[in-house]
Amino acid sequence: MSERTLDEQKALYAELLIKLGVNLQPGQCLRLSSELEHADFTRAVVVAAYLARARYVQVDWLDSPVTRDRLLYSEEEYLDTY
Repeated sequence: MSERTLDEQKALYAELLIKLGVNLQPGQCLRLSSELEHADFTRAVVVAAYLARARYVQVDWLDSPVTRDRLLYSEEEYLDTY
């Protein structure tokens, strides 16, 4: 049996998440959040969703250093805004 490449493994795992974990149905939309450091896998999940016939996939990118800076330097009364 041949070994799968890392990209093939990511694609298979992404397909598993979409089909079994999320149970995305054709025509449904998907919204997900992901840290920037996981961009490669997030892109694999997006592809798997579209291959499962998603209508639209929205990715909300998160960046921990930016979030930390907001918590450290923003005015306290502004922290309830998102």
